[in-house]
Amino acid sequence: MTTDEWYTKLYAAFQQVGLDCYFNQPSIDTALPFVQVSVHVDSDLTSKTGGELYEIQQQIDLYADPLELSSNAYERLIRKVKYAISSCTNIRSMTATTMADTSTEKELKRCLFLVTTIL
Repeated sequence: MTTDEWYTKLYAAFQQVGLDCYFNQPSIDTALPFVQVSVHVDSDLTSKTGGELYEIQQQIDLYADPLELSSNAYERLIRKVKYAISSCTNIRSMTATTMADTSTEKELKRCLFLVTTIL
């Protein structure tokens, strides 16, 4: 599987669980919650194995409005994102770090997922 094929699957999986997915920085007025597929690092193993084989470390961010979601609802939303990511490929590892994000005009809940997988 290529990176663009994986991104297509990720997009569809997020849509299936009811989350908008962006591959660039959305505007500040974008409806919450949403996920942003952000930066990645890949290791091309093709020369060692032949064919296409990549290890990808992908950052995916979930943004939500802290005023609209209780802590329990936010945790359920995080589980939805984990499910969507896991449905697309065999995940080697996934970490999720929650934080308050104040980088925009308003405070948001943010969960940063770091996913490692082999495509």
